Amino acid sequence: MFQTKEREKFVVTYVADIVKNTERNIKSKLTGAMKVFAKRYLYDTLALDIDNFLSKKTTDRIVRLYGLRGVGKTILLAQLMNEKIFPLKKKHLFVSLDQSRNLGITLSEIITAYEIITMQDLENLTEQVFLFIDEIQAEPNL
Repeated sequence: MFQTKEREKFVVTYVADIVKNTERNIKSKLTGAMKVFAKRYLYDTLALDIDNFLSKKTTDRIVRLYGLRGVGKTILLAQLMNEKIFPLKKKHLFVSLDQSRNLGITLSEIITAYEIITMQDLENLTEQVFLFIDEIQAEPNL
């Protein structure tokens, strides 16, 4: 997948840093500048989607959230991660593709690096993993 070993090391290091710092970064985003963020109207619906996925009441594996810039999609994802995913200690990845795009890293490379880090093929999972992909419009290959 990676063109060179140096490229693989660069991307794996980038993704490992994201994984290592996600919880701290999310909590900082939610408490930064002493702001209190109201729950968006979709919070309860998405929280129920997560609960249904966790309890295997649904086989739905993808939920898309779209809207205008600045309406609170990233904060909503952060709230869901903080309140639903972190307490359960589930494997997760929260990546913003606008940041990775600035480094020339593609979504495909991020997924491959995450599989290397977790030693799991995401197509053949034995446990539930949550991937939160923010700013997905920044991915030119979708």
